[in-house]
Amino acid sequence: MTDTQAPGEKKRGWRPSLKQIAAAVVMVLALVFALQNQDETNITLFFWNIRSPLWLCMLILLILGVGAGWLVQKRRD
Repeated sequence: MTDTQAPGEKKRGWRPSLKQIAAAVVMVLALVFALQNQDETNITLFFWNIRSPLWLCMLILLILGVGAGWLVQKRRD
């Protein structure tokens, strides 16, 4: 296959969008957060007592929050 390109037209490479850049920044911040919060913590809910890293607890809460938001959004439609 040949690349058909008009004379004088510059070939453009891949450029990330603003959303992709923002997502990359958030991912880097999340990684830094996880690496800095590796200490274990106790979580107590009713009669359960769980010991896990703080970043894992925060990740679970994030997933639960996104799931709850998704359920609420679906009911509004």
